[in-house]
Amino acid sequence: MPVTLSVSSANPPLPTGTVITFSPATLTPAQFSTGSVLNITVPAGTPRNTYLITVKVSAGGVVKYLTV
Repeated sequence: MPVTLSVSSANPPLPTGTVITFSPATLTPAQFSTGSVLNITVPAGTPRNTYLITVKVSAGGVVKYLTV
């Protein structure tokens, strides 16, 4: 069963213009051992900060959340 990854929230909120991607955003069972890469790009000049990012993981109607 494939697993889909997305970002559900960030605390504090990410700056406007932030781009978040997963590569790949959907994992098939054959890809579970290699995983997915989370990329976060913030606009130039964004001050350093610590962000708690909540990742939504869904598969077959089951949804889990993971904070990174």
